[in-house]
Amino acid sequence: MSKIIGRVSAVVLGASLGTLCGILGYAILGKTPVGLYSEGTIKVNPIKIERQGILWPTTDGFGGLIINNTPSSKWSFTVVNNDASVLKCLKNEEVILTYKKYYILPIRYGNQNQVTSCKEIK
Repeated sequence: MSKIIGRVSAVVLGASLGTLCGILGYAILGKTPVGLYSEGTIKVNPIKIERQGILWPTTDGFGGLIINNTPSSKWSFTVVNNDASVLKCLKNEEVILTYKKYYILPIRYGNQNQVTSCKEIK
């Protein structure tokens, strides 16, 4: 009986370690995001935009969410492919960002909130 329990424990432990190694390996070596969590638009007041990272530089930033025409809590994001038109748009005071949020991203993608487009609010 103890041999059976020992073998079952070894199989469960091996499967768990294999899964963990697979997830970590994907986070480091993966090529595309996995598991779209949500997507939509959000109205923000861009506060800080910066280029960061040594191996895989990304353009990350955060802005104040605008609720009832008043900035409230912070919302962080990454600009997909360092899109020049999005970066130019983020220089405006208030913008509407189109984004996708994923469950799992390779580390080279930056933040889970991936901004794909930006529109100035006039």
